[in-house]
Amino acid sequence: MLVATNEPALSPGWERGYRHYGWECDYGSRAFLNKTGRYDIVHILWPEEYSDWIDPTPRRLSELESVLKHWSRQSTIICTANNLFPHYVRDRRTAKLLYDLFYRYCDLITHLTETSKRLVIENFDSAKCKRHVVHGQLPYDVTLESQVSRGEKRQALNLKQSDFVVLLFGSIRDQSELNLIKQSVVQSGLESLRLLVVGRAATPTCLTNWWRRLAWNVWLRRNGAVACGFIPEQELADPIDSSDVILVPRIGGLNSAQVMIGMTFGRAMIVPDSPQYLEPIAGTANIIYKTGDAGSLASALREASLVDLEKIGRANAKLARTWTWDRIVGKCLDEMTLIASKECSPGA
Repeated sequence: MLVATNEPALSPGWERGYRHYGWECDYGSRAFLNKTGRYDIVHILWPEEYSDWIDPTPRRLSELESVLKHWSRQSTIICTANNLFPHYVRDRRTAKLLYDLFYRYCDLITHLTETSKRLVIENFDSAKCKRHVVHGQLPYDVTLESQVSRGEKRQALNLKQSDFVVLLFGSIRDQSELNLIKQSVVQSGLESLRLLVVGRAATPTCLTNWWRRLAWNVWLRRNGAVACGFIPEQELADPIDSSDVILVPRIGGLNSAQVMIGMTFGRAMIVPDSPQYLEPIAGTANIIYKTGDAGSLASALREASLVDLEKIGRANAKLARTWTWDRIVGKCLDEMTLIASKECSPGA
């Protein structure tokens, strides 16, 4: 089988899961795009990867349809709904055409949450008549295993032991998320709060103008934040272990790597109350705030400064250890067996 992506963090986990059931597994996008090799299963994770992570042109959509027709004649195609729409999206109509195309040719759509299944069916006509399976969250155990070391590195990051360190990492997807962060930090009134801003959060792609990026950097400095920029994946534990809590500032979207990484690495989180983000942490003591509400997030920050965050983190790690790749892939393979035996009708 082929996991048709070059993404380095999750594709090895999918490969691990398939090999657990005796499948020979390759991964990479080249074989998919070049229509080379023969595979019983082709597993798609990010359709936008095949348009170089930008809006596809009509010509590119036509080329991708030819690729999908080729594989649909000889393989079972699985699509995992990692995003509702690509993060980069500028033209929602083009993005919808791209995802609709892949859902039209796939045999099975897999989801991390029940909310994901509902939203995909609501937004894409081609998904309505397809088989769906909800396999749950994806562990970042491969990333965890690759860490050079564990333990806090506050001194190296210019942080004090007395600081209340709130970690912000990954992409900030739009201006509304940025405003939410800025307003809530100010409204919290916490003098010891230090934002630790890592990776793409330090230079948000949503800030397309240089002067807006400059304004963000000035705000970070004025509010005592520490901006680290790029962190190699094998050193991701340094900022995570040096923080007290991870902030998830999502206002929209389908899933969050921040949630999955936070749970896998055993850190407490502050999470919006949107159902797609509540499902993965059901039964935990992570702090919840009203989605998009700066006052609510400010209150959540104050609450987080008072509770036992280490205890919450340990419980998170225990739950994340139940997110195993053999269970995730097993659910997908069970659904494929039902498709092959025609025991179920499409759309169930």
